[in-house]
Amino acid sequence: IIHHAPNQDARLPSVHLTISSFQRQSLFDLVQKSFEEAMSELWEDDESLRRALPWRSFSSSSPDHAGIRSAVAQQLRRLADVVEEEAKGSDGGPVAGALAELGAEFVQHRMPPQASKDSSDDSMSLVSPSSRLAVVDPTLFAIVPLPGANDAAKLVHCLGNSRNEHMMKHPSTDADQQNGFPSPLEEEDAEEEQLEEDEEERLDEDEEDAGQPISAHAATTLRCLCAAATGSSSKAVEPLESTFRTAGVPKSAWSEVCNVMTQLVALGLAKVHDSEDAEMPQAKGLNKKRSKKRKLSKD
Repeated sequence: IIHHAPNQDARLPSVHLTISSFQRQSLFDLVQKSFEEAMSELWEDDESLRRALPWRSFSSSSPDHAGIRSAVAQQLRRLADVVEEEAKGSDGGPVAGALAELGAEFVQHRMPPQASKDSSDDSMSLVSPSSRLAVVDPTLFAIVPLPGANDAAKLVHCLGNSRNEHMMKHPSTDADQQNGFPSPLEEEDAEEEQLEEDEEERLDEDEEDAGQPISAHAATTLRCLCAAATGSSSKAVEPLESTFRTAGVPKSAWSEVCNVMTQLVALGLAKVHDSEDAEMPQAKGLNKKRSKKRKLSKD
């Protein structure tokens, strides 16, 4: 909300606290993104969508307006049917794609977790099928399907985000303003004007650069672990082999998936429990890994 809130006494300093939550997480945002996802798929398959509108369609007196409205209504009903089929139980679809994209955008810009400094763990756990593995916090990362990659996906996490520069820029000093640099208000106005035109380009760059590709089996296993982490915290952590069987991961892929899970443990996104009585972890922050731990390759 744009507002003017001066102090009653202009000689006193002013402190403003802005609390913001659930940005770009409304039903409007999801419907808008789902529409984009569905239309991008139809664009590739339906030649009629690529045809030009009738001549003078933009004229207020065009006799083609009634036909154009009918054509738009037909496409919207078509999209509604696609979403309705997805709601009946389809694994993929425009809504699922939209949720994945919005989730990745949130993770890429969210505040990273506070690292715990009291960790005494000096060894890095190598994950095996017998390991009792649990995801620390499913909101720390996103699994985004890769188009045309046989259900493969990319993993995006927030651990590289800056806590000091989260959703803000440091204000310029008086010396900067005297030397001709813009004031904070001028910077804010310029940023608002440029935000909309830069947003789409920035998101495209994020999609290309961010994230680690993972196989379809690793993505399916990770989704099962996230589902378990969002359930009851009193539920015992099962061996990873049980998750493999639940997710239908063939034994030939177990080693590859275990390597991916080992990397998650090294990052602090997942935790290996020693006993079968262990319960799902509560997300309170990540343990700060010491530099002498074994460094994993990205392969």
